[in-house]
Amino acid sequence: MKRAVFYISDVGWGHATRQIALIKRLVDAGLEVYVRNRSALTLLRSCFGEEIRRGVVRIDSPSSPNDPGWPSSYPIKRDELEERIVSWIKGVDAWISEELSFLKEACPDVVVSDAVAGAFEIAEKFGVPSVFVSNLNWYDEYRYVLGDFELLEIFRVFYQKATHAFILPFESRNTVFRIIERAPLLVREVEPDRVRSIRRSLMENYRPEMIAAFTLGGFYRNEDIMRKAVKAMKEASERARILWLLPEYVRVDGILSYSVKEPDFNSFIAASDFVFAKCGYGVVSEAVSSRIFGVYLYRPQVLEDVCVTQELVLSGWGERCSMDGDYRIPLEVIFAADRDELPRRLKGDGASYIAERIVEKFL
Repeated sequence: MKRAVFYISDVGWGHATRQIALIKRLVDAGLEVYVRNRSALTLLRSCFGEEIRRGVVRIDSPSSPNDPGWPSSYPIKRDELEERIVSWIKGVDAWISEELSFLKEACPDVVVSDAVAGAFEIAEKFGVPSVFVSNLNWYDEYRYVLGDFELLEIFRVFYQKATHAFILPFESRNTVFRIIERAPLLVREVEPDRVRSIRRSLMENYRPEMIAAFTLGGFYRNEDIMRKAVKAMKEASERARILWLLPEYVRVDGILSYSVKEPDFNSFIAASDFVFAKCGYGVVSEAVSSRIFGVYLYRPQVLEDVCVTQELVLSGWGERCSMDGDYRIPLEVIFAADRDELPRRLKGDGASYIAERIVEKFL
């Protein structure tokens, strides 16, 4: 049986959610998939319970981070970001050594990675092809904040060792990959019957005029951002009876709400009328693929946020609010949104497309 080792960025859960569908398609194509990630183990293990029991998916955690990520505070402080990058670079030789040992144990036929730059270095050292699958890379993201910070060169060097790059929709800037292929939307699938059942139950039990899904990713603990988000939710709730779908670990007083377990949040997004969320590929792709309008909070310092929200506004599938300013939920725009037409590239099944291409080209 052919085998893939799959590296997923350690920045929150969004990188994991976008790859779940692809991993399932690779398994369907007859591969064993070994996943390497530290930040989304609970989500991944809940999504692949059956595959883990069958022995076709294995999920392991490296002893050190796959990538530097972003500082936990916002606004992003340049010195904090530089410190994270310097710390990661100091440990990258040990990470490479550990991961090469893992590859020797796993004996993969291909290495797949989203934004994890080091994955392409170890794939080259081990002698197998490597495939990038994401809408962003850390070299260009960090340069947007830091400019020509010389230590970023290691990311460019690693990325350029990728054998092939699938660039996903809502793409950020790319100055590093030599061989690219623009792929359709990569997103977790939902079961239409379950979505209809969820919506019917919520409408019957709560009688809302609208249903809205709310998520802030890793920013719930930022008091200023959370305060402004709650204020916007309450102001919108004064204009319409809105049932707010909240992640199970979030509580908001003074609004009509329903608590949702995180691994199933995509089904509830599909059952909503709109989302109010911190911008991220996971929530954006899940909303757009279900033809759900979004109001997104974006960080002006983060290139991905800027690019994604610009594309959403231009395509008519979203409105955006700078995370630095005040937030407003434009119900009149949401009511008037045309939900029929999706851009062509957002209609395709990216998971099947990419899995078929990986098997065709490299296995």
